[in-house]
Amino acid sequence: MNKGYLITNRNFFSPDANGLLLKVNVQKRYTKENVKSYFNWQHHLVNLSPISISLLFYLAERMHDSTNEVSHNKTIIRQYNDFRKSISVAVVSDSSIRKAFQQLKKNKMLISTPELGNYIVNPKFMYKESEEVRRKCINRLLECTKEGKWLKTNLFDALSL
Repeated sequence: MNKGYLITNRNFFSPDANGLLLKVNVQKRYTKENVKSYFNWQHHLVNLSPISISLLFYLAERMHDSTNEVSHNKTIIRQYNDFRKSISVAVVSDSSIRKAFQQLKKNKMLISTPELGNYIVNPKFMYKESEEVRRKCINRLLECTKEGKWLKTNLFDALSL
């Protein structure tokens, strides 16, 4: 994953209080970190609530770089609400966030794992690392289909098997 910042410079002229044009130099800094989304998943967004969509993108930013793993616990719920406060959006209840997790799971965005409170953001739809690492992640998930403990998860449905 690309880490660091992209710095841009832009000069333009802006009128001051007297109407004179003054040269203004603006420097902006943008993060280089990214999450790739793939074109075969946007139709799933139609079935999601705005809270679920917001939670999905929040989890995509926070997921593990090479495994796409995220957790579902009180800490994540608190951090998500703190994030909503920081961008001046209303805080939502814990039950709404739990419902959003279930909605994301139902719509194949999240893959539940045999471990309680652990999910994987579906690498078919979103991934942070390179295509080679994504392929390894998907292959690792396909290998998990041979293990009996994954039968109680939504892995088969999420991978369209």
